[in-house]
Amino acid sequence: MGWFVAFLNKLPFDRVIFWKVFLIVMALVVLTFYLFFKFSAYQLTNADRFGSLLSATIFSYLVHLWLLPPEYDDEDYYDDEPVASDGNRPDETSPESDKTQDSPTANGE
Repeated sequence: MGWFVAFLNKLPFDRVIFWKVFLIVMALVVLTFYLFFKFSAYQLTNADRFGSLLSATIFSYLVHLWLLPPEYDDEDYYDDEPVASDGNRPDETSPESDKTQDSPTANGE
């Protein structure tokens, strides 16, 4: 189950944008059902309730992705390279070793 949570954490998500979009989409769903009831003999079923909620959530996330600011369009979201627990890639050095390489004593000055 940990791999699934790690996968979800890599997905771009902005909570504020998502909830604004979700409220607009749900208002459109309610309006659509109202129009169906008003102008036809439509009967609501249990599948309509759960299906509209599920599809509205997925549609809201897709619209939310479209509305995200450009900083979310980063290659790191789509990287499949493994990342160590300290956040570095296996071929990168740790921040401590970077400091020692830049120090005057490490360069022989």
